[in-house]
Amino acid sequence: MSGYDWYCDSCGIIMNYQIGFSTDSGEWTCAECGCHNDVSSNNIENYGEKPATENQLRYIRKIENLLEINFYGSSFEEASDFINGNEDLYQAKLHTPYNYR
Repeated sequence: MSGYDWYCDSCGIIMNYQIGFSTDSGEWTCAECGCHNDVSSNNIENYGEKPATENQLRYIRKIENLLEINFYGSSFEEASDFINGNEDLYQAKLHTPYNYR
C-alpha cells in the first residue's frame, strides 16, 4: 500500500522509513517501540477520522483569537492543514506590537 503514511499505533512514529518496512504481509512491528501494527487495507478505510489532538486544538484557539478566523474541522489532518495554512500570518501578527496590528 504505497502512497500512505503508516503511523505506529503506540508511539506515533511514521514507520514507512524504517528499514525493511513493507505492507505485503499486512502486519508490521515498529522498530522504534516494538508495537505490532495492522498495515492492511482495513486500516485505510478510517483515514482522516483520527481526531485533532489537544495540542492542535489549543494552538488553533490561539490562531482563531488573534486572526479572528474560525476552524470548522475536527480531524487531525484538517487541524494540521489549518495550522500550516495560518501559522506564518499568526506568528507575524503575534510578534507585531499592538499599536501596529
